[in-house]
Amino acid sequence: MVKKRLPMSSRKIASWLIREGWEEIQQKRTSHRQFKHPDTGRKLTVPHPKKDFPAGTLRQIYKVAGWA
Repeated sequence: MVKKRLPMSSRKIASWLIREGWEEIQQKRTSHRQFKHPDTGRKLTVPHPKKDFPAGTLRQIYKVAGWA
Protein backbone atom coordinates (compact mmCIF):
# COMPACT_ATOMS: atom_id res chain seq x y z
CA MET A 1 0.00 0.00 0.00
CA VAL A 2 1.38 3.38 -1.02
CA LYS A 3 0.74 6.29 1.33
CA LYS A 4 -0.56 9.35 -0.45
CA ARG A 5 1.43 12.54 0.04
CA LEU A 6 -0.08 15.92 -0.72
CA PRO A 7 2.01 18.76 -2.18
CA MET A 8 1.75 21.35 0.59
CA SER A 9 4.77 23.04 2.15
CA SER A 10 5.15 23.73 5.85
CA ARG A 11 6.08 27.31 4.96
CA LYS A 12 2.71 27.83 3.27
CA ILE A 13 0.80 26.30 6.19
CA ALA A 14 2.71 28.50 8.66
CA SER A 15 1.89 31.64 6.68
CA TRP A 16 -1.80 30.67 6.59
CA LEU A 17 -1.81 30.11 10.36
CA ILE A 18 -0.20 33.49 11.03
CA ARG A 19 -2.72 35.19 8.73
CA GLU A 20 -5.53 33.50 10.69
CA GLY A 21 -4.22 34.97 13.96
CA TRP A 22 -2.14 32.05 15.28
CA GLU A 23 1.05 33.01 17.13
CA GLU A 24 4.26 31.04 16.80
CA ILE A 25 5.67 29.69 20.05
CA GLN A 26 9.42 30.33 20.06
CA GLN A 27 11.54 27.24 20.61
CA LYS A 28 15.21 26.46 20.39
CA ARG A 29 16.57 24.20 17.69
CA THR A 30 13.63 21.98 16.85
CA SER A 31 12.40 20.31 13.70
CA HIS A 32 8.80 21.38 14.29
CA ARG A 33 7.11 24.77 14.53
CA GLN A 34 4.45 25.21 17.20
CA PHE A 35 1.59 27.67 17.05
CA LYS A 36 -0.97 28.79 19.62
CA HIS A 37 -4.27 30.54 18.97
CA PRO A 38 -4.70 33.50 21.35
CA ASP A 39 -8.50 33.22 21.58
CA THR A 40 -9.01 29.48 21.91
CA GLY A 41 -5.68 28.48 23.46
CA ARG A 42 -5.39 25.57 21.02
CA LYS A 43 -1.89 24.45 20.08
CA LEU A 44 -0.79 23.10 16.72
CA THR A 45 2.52 21.52 15.69
CA VAL A 46 3.72 21.67 12.08
CA PRO A 47 6.74 19.59 10.97
CA HIS A 48 9.37 21.87 9.44
CA PRO A 49 10.92 21.91 6.89
CA LYS A 50 8.68 19.66 4.88
CA LYS A 51 7.34 19.88 1.35
CA ASP A 52 4.91 16.98 1.12
CA PHE A 53 2.72 15.84 4.00
CA PRO A 54 0.99 12.49 4.39
CA ALA A 55 -2.75 12.94 3.86
CA GLY A 56 -3.56 12.12 7.51
CA THR A 57 -1.08 14.67 8.89
CA LEU A 58 -2.43 17.41 6.66
CA ARG A 59 -6.02 16.47 7.53
CA GLN A 60 -5.20 16.70 11.28
CA ILE A 61 -3.54 20.12 10.84
CA TYR A 62 -6.64 21.38 8.99
CA LYS A 63 -8.93 19.95 11.69
CA VAL A 64 -7.09 21.58 14.60
CA ALA A 65 -6.80 24.89 12.72
CA GLY A 66 -10.55 24.86 12.06
CA TRP A 67 -10.24 24.74 8.27
CA ALA A 68 -11.97 21.39 7.80
